[in-house]
Amino acid sequence: MPGFTCKWCHAELWYEERAEKSRTGPDIGFSICCGKGKVQLPLLKKPPDLLLALINGRDRRSKNFKDNYRAFNSMFAFTSLGGQINYNINNGGGPPQFILSGQNYHRIGSLLPEPGTTPKFAQLYILLV
Repeated sequence: MPGFTCKWCHAELWYEERAEKSRTGPDIGFSICCGKGKVQLPLLKKPPDLLLALINGRDRRSKNFKDNYRAFNSMFAFTSLGGQINYNINNGGGPPQFILSGQNYHRIGSLLPEPGTTPKFAQLYILLV
């Protein structure tokens, strides 16, 4: 777990994420989260009740969820990320940014191609023995 809290936005951060690497002590500052208070981010929405119950151990499936969350997360590795893309952010002053506004979603097609069609995307990684 991170051991430091930003004094402006209260984000939890690691020591190595401090803004000035030469500073030490209890009053180190962070800028990676909110730019030392210059950026005010909206609070995150409350996760769905089922997800909270799985994470907090209040559901009979919590143990399975916690034991296998990496596998569940990996299921999305070959999906296409979708959502409403905000193109107004990139102004040419740095590396391109990909920012989604609103709800994000994942799309995945069939793991096997239709007969007579060329495999594409995740279908290229499926090997039938």
